[in-house]
Amino acid sequence: MRKMSQNPFKQSPKTWEISIELEDESKISPYTIIFEDFCESYSIFEDDTALPKKWEIKGYLSNIDDINHLKEAFKKLFADSIAEKLKIAELEDIDWVLECQKNFRPIEAGKFFIHSNFYKEDVNLTNKIAVEIDPGRAFGTGEHETTQLCLEAMSNIKGEPSSILDLGCGSGILAICASKIFTAEIIASDIDEVSVLVARENSVKNGSESIIFEVASGFTSEKLNQKFDLIIANILTNPLIELAEEIKDHLVPGGTVILSGFTQDDAEKLIVVYEVLGLKFLQKYSKNNWCSLVFA
Repeated sequence: MRKMSQNPFKQSPKTWEISIELEDESKISPYTIIFEDFCESYSIFEDDTALPKKWEIKGYLSNIDDINHLKEAFKKLFADSIAEKLKIAELEDIDWVLECQKNFRPIEAGKFFIHSNFYKEDVNLTNKIAVEIDPGRAFGTGEHETTQLCLEAMSNIKGEPSSILDLGCGSGILAICASKIFTAEIIASDIDEVSVLVARENSVKNGSESIIFEVASGFTSEKLNQKFDLIIANILTNPLIELAEEIKDHLVPGGTVILSGFTQDDAEKLIVVYEVLGLKFLQKYSKNNWCSLVFA
């Protein structure tokens, strides 16, 4: 449900690389959420040889206005000194999308093995369910902790849901993975048209053409005017609070809700909000200060 730039891969005379070096691992998560919001793609690199250990986040942009907005976001959330540490470089005229795919190494989460086209051959090295998602125009490659936590939570669901909603689907990764382990009717929605287009392309690539995709804000679409056995919403804290009552109303009695897209600081707040509505908190999954909550 994050707003993405329209056609970010359109050819541009310039492509920019934005990077920042970190020596504090706890800073990675809050910084990456800004890179997600403003960059067409990003990667995290870890340097084990450095003392102290270092990490570097690199993002790619084709619009100088987005660079300025990214810098302002850093100043607003952190400090001017942090924004000044951002390195900005104009890249050579290369296929940087392919470069992103090379940097996006396979990820194992729950029952799934998420890989880019560049690492397709690695599928033969795992016994997990392979899903191909290339870094691109929509949020959700599996690289971020919130997506991984949703995949873990989904992998541990008991029973067989007959209807599933991926609310704020981004790249469609969660809906596609759900289609690999459940025979349910699956609807995936997002407020951004480009995300839905990309998600539909990804579903075809992974043989999950039966997924129904819809451009919608919240539950405003007629296709979403039903009750679901499983609702997955990997968005942000405030939308999860604003949509809480509607999520509960669109859940069948005894159904399951998986929420993600927030840090430990907001987890207790969300538990209270959803328990007040009558849902029972079942489990919390955590990784690097990010959380996923399961309710029924």
